[in-house]
Amino acid sequence: MADIRPLRALRYDASRIGDLSPVLSPPYDVLSGADEEALRAAHPRNFVRLILPREEGGLDRYRASARLLSDWRADGTLRRDPAPAFYFYEQEYRLRDPAPLRRRGIFTLVRLHDFSEGIVLPHEQTLPGPREDRYRLLEATEAHFDPIFGLYSDPGGTVERLFAEAARGPAIASAAVADGVAHRLWATERAADLSAIRAALDGKWVLIADGHHRYESALRYARGRSAPAGATRSFDYVLMVLCSIESRGLTVLPIHRLVHSLPVFRPAEWMRALEAWFERRELDLPADRARAAQAIEEALAPQRAAGGAFVAATSTRQAHVLELRPGFDRDSELGDRVPAPLRGLDVSLAHTLILERALSITPEQQLSQARLRYSKDAASALAELDSGAIQAALFMNPTPIEAVVEVTRSGLRLPPKSTFFHPKMISGLVIHPFDDEG
Repeated sequence: MADIRPLRALRYDASRIGDLSPVLSPPYDVLSGADEEALRAAHPRNFVRLILPREEGGLDRYRASARLLSDWRADGTLRRDPAPAFYFYEQEYRLRDPAPLRRRGIFTLVRLHDFSEGIVLPHEQTLPGPREDRYRLLEATEAHFDPIFGLYSDPGGTVERLFAEAARGPAIASAAVADGVAHRLWATERAADLSAIRAALDGKWVLIADGHHRYESALRYARGRSAPAGATRSFDYVLMVLCSIESRGLTVLPIHRLVHSLPVFRPAEWMRALEAWFERRELDLPADRARAAQAIEEALAPQRAAGGAFVAATSTRQAHVLELRPGFDRDSELGDRVPAPLRGLDVSLAHTLILERALSITPEQQLSQARLRYSKDAASALAELDSGAIQAALFMNPTPIEAVVEVTRSGLRLPPKSTFFHPKMISGLVIHPFDDEG
């Protein structure tokens, strides 16, 4: 099944750079324009210059990134590790509880497979624009800059035990970035460890948690390159961080739906339409947005396990808790639109009933984001309501990881933006160039 291999990582040379914190970057797809500018100002060699390049010296933005990568390798900013290794990666973070959480994964190369083979499994639909953008960057730079986040099952904890042993020694890289997440990296080159890790993943499937666009771009790139029969090439593998679904540090957060650009929007009519499926009650929100966001989370929490609860807001003064009516029949209400494994998910209820049927936002408009945007931060969504930038916000509970696995293994995909795995992988800690794999 999954075919993994160690890699000779290209990494920032800490002896030249010093503290890595100001040169690392969050992934390209979570950065606002202001975030990007702040990272560029933080350090002249911040990784954002590679993943979100700009036209320079007569080169388009993708070739400008390739030239910058070459320059940084030539001047020693980035250096290749001497021997293939698996890299243990720990992210320490906090949510509401002051006690820290630690998510542990392993940087590795994973052979690319078509999704139809059932070895590497997607769980979300993707959009064409980001796929093309990442493909063009990959084509120009011939390197995987950002790891794809993958999940696998390791109930015996084999890799976790090897990780714990490695983590007793000093980390080879560490950084603390602006979002408060601490990142640490260890490496193992020992033949016994390499064999044990490969054996632990032998026969396993890998579920893509984050990075669908980059995986599809990598697959397109590899399939487009000719090679002798049976040849193994570096770009036939993609850079991933693999994490066990049994990890106690695995956190899934909700992604809220933001409605905008409807030609006609009548909030009272929307609420009346929703009463066909939901009981509703008003929710008083505090004026402070952070406290209001907490009130929304607390209103949804009792239904997290059972599902079927939302908070719909048309302003910070007009919010309602929606809960499915007793006796609601998912099969009859969703059966003609939604495959059976997806009917139990809140995202299916949201997209089919609340957005499509009650607001007439078509599936095509949902996919293109012509009438819909997404936000993982409830306080930011409330700010957009206040400013008039959006017409309504639909706040949701997170999608359970067990449901993600069940749907994915049935061969289906969830609607876009069904999950937000927290925290995001950092960009710039480990790079996989296609040359000189060794």
